[in-house]
Amino acid sequence: MGLPISFPYLSIFALALSPAIISSSSLSSQLPTPPALDWQVSLNFPVEGVGQPEGGSAGGGVRGVRPSCVKHDQIPLQTLTPQSSSVEKTHSANPSFFVYVPQTQAKSGEFVVYDDSGNQVYLAAVELNDTPSVVKLQLPETISLEVGKDYRWQFRLSCNLQSQIPNHLVGGVIRRTLISSDLQQKLEKLQLPKQTAIGGLNPRQEYSALLKQAEIYAEAKMWNDTITILARVRNYRPKAWAQMLTSFGLETIAHKPFVECCTQEK
Repeated sequence: MGLPISFPYLSIFALALSPAIISSSSLSSQLPTPPALDWQVSLNFPVEGVGQPEGGSAGGGVRGVRPSCVKHDQIPLQTLTPQSSSVEKTHSANPSFFVYVPQTQAKSGEFVVYDDSGNQVYLAAVELNDTPSVVKLQLPETISLEVGKDYRWQFRLSCNLQSQIPNHLVGGVIRRTLISSDLQQKLEKLQLPKQTAIGGLNPRQEYSALLKQAEIYAEAKMWNDTITILARVRNYRPKAWAQMLTSFGLETIAHKPFVECCTQEK
């Protein structure tokens, strides 16, 4: 069962990841607002919602915790992943992951990915600021997930300032899958944005095509790809991003800042 939700007047902005350590506060500035769009996109998300807090778990990763370095009256550390699915699907070789990080005494965290044999395939330091934020974690192009294999990912807060041992975490399991022929046909039918006379992309066509992509991925229950596309909305349309989060049970973080991850590979 899925919960149909509609996002009017969404627009998309492509977010780029810097491989070097950077300050997350420098990434929160607002961008110019593009022209309003006169269409809607309907997306079916799991009824159970995503990222449920307080001790739930799936696929070996805790979904929501309040570590010792986070005040108990705050929204807990949590993932933006469907509660109804123990394994997320993605077509991407190096997908994105999303976590909500509350205000914390921890100055850093760790983003780590393991293969299905428990071998560590990626580890990166995450520099944190003191602002509660939704943080995007991105696997670099140098790391490629294999098709059909399950990978366990975790985000850890380093709360012990003396030992620097990451001791509080959230996470989940993701599996890279091939796109079915039916899904591929639907994606190929989308009109690609065209160049304008001055060499730029036509914003209306670009936003429309990307949001239709999100709808197609949602119909296929490929939530990681869906959320990744929709995360690109909020820089131009914060209200639309907030509406989306509210629709599947994350209204408490719907208006929190959104930042790219600030990582440095270890």
